[in-house]
Amino acid sequence: MAKNTLDPKELNPQEIKNILKSRQEYRVALRLQMVYLIHQGKSSREVADIYQVSFKQVLNWVHRFKHQGIEGLKDKVGRGRKASLNKKELDHIRQTILNTAPSEYGYTSKRWTGPLLLKWINKEYKTEFTATTIYKLLEKIGLESQNGKGYVPLD
Repeated sequence: MAKNTLDPKELNPQEIKNILKSRQEYRVALRLQMVYLIHQGKSSREVADIYQVSFKQVLNWVHRFKHQGIEGLKDKVGRGRKASLNKKELDHIRQTILNTAPSEYGYTSKRWTGPLLLKWINKEYKTEFTATTIYKLLEKIGLESQNGKGYVPLD
């Protein structure tokens, strides 16, 4: 009876790479392998080429392993970027979009558009959002654009 195994030829290199990045224990094992290869005499540049990372990252893993052991090879929880707008401000933006015409803020448009919201939010809250960020923000506050209706709550 044949074993149910995965043929590596069925996956492309990027899919294999994604699997290796998908779980912390896989990432730790890869980093430990890098440390092992350095210990075996490979240069950090050779190891970096093999794993397609920077040689500085290889040196970082070696240093962390030397000082912290396996724990040093685990991902650290990042603090992330501080939100530019708080919940109250996001609620105000949402209510403004749903209940106030742009003309009340001196704009000539009858409906809010992405570029117009970008201009208004950056002015009102002294931010420097980009167009991409505005659309992510609209999704975050539960709004979507509908032809002929402007921005409406997500279903």
